[in-house]
Amino acid sequence: MIKSDSSSKKLLNSILLPIFIFLLILAIIILSLFSLLYNFSIDTNSNTNIFDTNVKFNNEPAFICNREFHIPGTRNIIFRIDDIQAFYLNDLQIQMIDDALSSGVSPSLSVIPLGISDDKKIYDYLRLNHCKVEIILHGYDNKETYEFGFLTYRQADNKLKKGLNELNKIEPDIKTFVPPGNEISKDAAKAVYDNDFKVISAKSENSEYGYTTSTYDWDNYKFNDINEVIRSCNNTLNSGKKCIIMVHPQDYLTNGVFDSVKYRQYINLLIEIKKLDAKVINFRDTFVA
Repeated sequence: MIKSDSSSKKLLNSILLPIFIFLLILAIIILSLFSLLYNFSIDTNSNTNIFDTNVKFNNEPAFICNREFHIPGTRNIIFRIDDIQAFYLNDLQIQMIDDALSSGVSPSLSVIPLGISDDKKIYDYLRLNHCKVEIILHGYDNKETYEFGFLTYRQADNKLKKGLNELNKIEPDIKTFVPPGNEISKDAAKAVYDNDFKVISAKSENSEYGYTTSTYDWDNYKFNDINEVIRSCNNTLNSGKKCIIMVHPQDYLTNGVFDSVKYRQYINLLIEIKKLDAKVINFRDTFVA
């Protein structure tokens, strides 16, 4: 009887042990798979985005970069590209900025803030490159040609604060203001300076930093020859003043369509700028200690 019980236990052990080992291995495999699936779920469902302005490191914007400054010389050029905006000529805007940077020309970008964070393509691009260029507040919505030309102090202050709220997601330290149409009322100008701006770039007759030449003749509605632009710029430099060149993406359209011949003039303009005996700077370089 004892012998029979011993045999039964041995038989039972020989059956249960492999089953136990099998179940243990299965449990380990299941736990490993669950862990992998859980981590994958976190990665794919995360709201974290390297371009998201809510992502902070030590309370700074997600893109931490070394700010590029240019020490002004005795002859200085500022290359101002206006009307950078959401949902309009995105590819052309980006191409113009890229070509300028590739040519060693750091552009000062007048950005229309309304809706800029809704246009992921241009918004992400500006976020990524904001330390290579200067980000400028260019009105708020530009729905009127002279948006800031006739505003009261209170109206201007309201638009400035709304505009900064948008553009500070791209660049936290904006100190230059370009009024749409290059016109600004005295009350609006006071509001600009009260919002801690350092520079207003408007028309040369009402601004120390007014543009001195442009790729487009707004009085006669025609495209300016780059030789005339360069000649005007050089004359301004020779007079001891800063040359501020104003450019718009829409300058390189014909009947609303991109014109590659005109754009070749933009590339030539960048080449000719570098040939001048002058330094290309940004507005912010003029007041940085």
